[in-house]
Amino acid sequence: MNESTIENALKAVIENASAAIPSSISWPNLDHDGQPPYLEVIFTGGSGTNPALAGEAKADRTTGVMVVNVHTKKDIGTDDANGYATELAALFPKSSPISFSGGKINITDKPSIRKGFDGTSTWIVAVSIPYVATAT
Repeated sequence: MNESTIENALKAVIENASAAIPSSISWPNLDHDGQPPYLEVIFTGGSGTNPALAGEAKADRTTGVMVVNVHTKKDIGTDDANGYATELAALFPKSSPISFSGGKINITDKPSIRKGFDGTSTWIVAVSIPYVATAT
């Protein structure tokens, strides 16, 4: 289990969603045209632990947060961004398991939808999704 495996499993939830969210997604370290509406995915990093004692089975565990910024056009109100944020948050209900090769991710708390703010060229609403990934 590594950060790439965890990120790819979380990305797949968004990519495979049939929810009413923007299909244009800015992934980390990839070019994006910045045309709203779009989602900007940020992985804030995980904190890894190995609570297993010497001689016991390995039990790797990583906690982290995925932040998804919802970008919409400026000067059109907040309804679109808030609606997309709500739909996105619904994709990651608390305690929902996400399986991947070599482990499982659990969403540790209800995703937090933050107050919107004025970005450089878009209106932005952030959705914070806390998780814990455990190796199997």
